[in-house]
Amino acid sequence: MPHVRKTEYKHPGCEYTLKYVEVIQRHHKRTPYASNTFFKEDVQWDCTREGPYAYARADDFDTTPVSWQAQTGTLNPFEKAVGPGFVNSTCQFPAITSQGLDDARTHGADLYGVYHTLLGFLPDAADTEAYAFRVTNNVITSQTLSGFVRGLFPDAPGYAAWIQRGAFDSLEPAFSCPLQGTVNSAYEGSNPAWTEHLTASAALRARFNAVSDSCQTPLTPSPYDNLSAKQCHGKALPCSVNNTALCVSQTDADAIYRLGNYEYAYRWRGAANSTLYSALKMGAWFRELVGHMDGAIAGSNKLKYLHK
Repeated sequence: MPHVRKTEYKHPGCEYTLKYVEVIQRHHKRTPYASNTFFKEDVQWDCTREGPYAYARADDFDTTPVSWQAQTGTLNPFEKAVGPGFVNSTCQFPAITSQGLDDARTHGADLYGVYHTLLGFLPDAADTEAYAFRVTNNVITSQTLSGFVRGLFPDAPGYAAWIQRGAFDSLEPAFSCPLQGTVNSAYEGSNPAWTEHLTASAALRARFNAVSDSCQTPLTPSPYDNLSAKQCHGKALPCSVNNTALCVSQTDADAIYRLGNYEYAYRWRGAANSTLYSALKMGAWFRELVGHMDGAIAGSNKLKYLHK
């Protein structure tokens, strides 16, 4: 993931004084979401030594860490109804992988190198009133944070991250907003710009669907997520389990990434009323961000660094 490093950082000059830093990032390398896996995958994905961990801490004794390992081959009849996905996999989908955690640790160390070592701004780990972390109800954000903090503050034994309730989490909005859906439908659906894109990418989607044995209309999130997660971990592009001669080519994968980026940009920035859609979807978070900046200017925000 691109992020600040000493090798590229350009100091703005001594006439400026850094007052507040807020870092907003997505997660690092992970498995695909379960909804984006094929009914049956032709490659293996093992997480035997990776977790994730899910356990509680007590205030008067040390509890035992517990990691999740996916159970397969059960007598539960519904297991076969959703497909094996990655056959006999021990992974959770999604979950941050070992490679993703290593990336997160490097990210934390690089950020420390700029804001603490180079600029002398970032507080020490013990000064917990001057910095904070925030996660969402999606466990991959906490998993990413566990690697990141190890790189940022290697000696910190633990840290409590802020989290909002899922009903109103501004970073992962799930609250009802009918107007948001109406605006989005107006520039997707039967919108000429959107239908032109779908028509132009029809052959590409048909080839992907033939391999995945699915029916995907947009290229995000499912095809994009499935292929990028595999290639980020050095796994082969998929072939059909029904016809092993039928595979996703690198050319098609590159086209899916390119057009997937177009869909994302169209949805959030390029389409008519996309600004309104973004405001309706992420407006609560925008308001929080403005409040943090205003507080830093006014001196009422005591944090020097917030990461989420």
